[in-house]
Order: sequence, then C-alpha cells, then structure tokens
Amino acid sequence: MRGLLLPGMLRKEKPQSKQKGKTCDKNTLVSVDGPMVDDHIDLTRGADRMQMDGDQIIGDSSILDVRFSLAHVRRDVEVLTLRDSVVKACKRIVTDLEVVEDEKSKEAHHLKKKISSLKKSCEASEARVNEREKEIDNLQSTLARA
Repeated sequence: MRGLLLPGMLRKEKPQSKQKGKTCDKNTLVSVDGPMVDDHIDLTRGADRMQMDGDQIIGDSSILDVRFSLAHVRRDVEVLTLRDSVVKACKRIVTDLEVVEDEKSKEAHHLKKKISSLKKSCEASEARVNEREKEIDNLQSTLARA
C-alpha cells in the first residue's frame, strides 16, 4: 500500500516558527501522516496538484518546501547499495581472474619454452645416438673383417 492516502491522513496545522530545515510563514502547513510515511511531508501552502506515486495531494498555491522520507525510498537506496556492492564484488572477481589468467599465460609461455628446449635436447640426443650407432656399426664391420 505504498503511497496510499487514506481519509484523515491530511490535516491542517497552525503555522509554526522557523525550524531547522523547514520554511514556515503565515500560510497553512499541511502534513501527511500514515503507515507509509516515516517522518512526514511538509507542504507550505501547497500546489494546485502534486503527484506522488499516482496519488494526488491537493494544495492551494506554490510549493515552498517539500521534505519527505518514505520507506520505499529507503528500500530503493538499500537495493542500490546492495547492487553497488555486487558490482564491486564482480569487479574484484574479474580482476582476480585476470591476474590468474595472466599468471597462467605466463606459466603456459614458460612451459612452451621448456617443451621447445626439451625437443631441441631430444633432437640433439637423437643425433648423438645416431652417431654412436654409426660408430658401433663401423666397429662391428671392422671386427668382422679382422
């Protein structure tokens, strides 16, 4: 029932002296009280019409000061704060994943270098083995002749 104005919620009060944050003069102060309002809405000699969540508040002339604190505004702020926290957490996760990805790519590059060096070492060893086999074949043929 957010924003619902029930009969008896509008009441006229006598003007008060200036208080911190309020503008009061000889005009009539209209305040709205109810279950959906945490503090209250001050309309000093209010506008012809003012829309609030689809419900109309009817006043007399121009709005001098409108101050309000509604529960749904606080919920919206809490949702935005929560959304901000989720966004920050997601950014941290993305940053962590980028660091891990960077580390893994460095590790992968290091492993590729190591594999390349091992391939070269294996090729060199294979070449030495081939040379040894040729030497053995030559020695065997020399022994067979003798």
